[in-house]
Amino acid sequence: MKPLPYFEYHRPIKYINALKLLSSLDNTKILAGGTDLLPQMRDNVFNPDHIIDINNITKLSNIEEKDK
Repeated sequence: MKPLPYFEYHRPIKYINALKLLSSLDNTKILAGGTDLLPQMRDNVFNPDHIIDINNITKLSNIEEKDK
């Protein structure tokens, strides 16, 4: 298996902290499971400097459809 390229890993637990990271860091990808991102990183499709893992942010744990 090919190794992953070097990156800095961030794991905020609050929505606002994830937004702050997104606005302050360059070359960033969101990790929300990793089944697509990690294999693509191994194949050099993406080479982010930073990964923000949003799996522990309760506010982002589901998608809800609402009438407008």
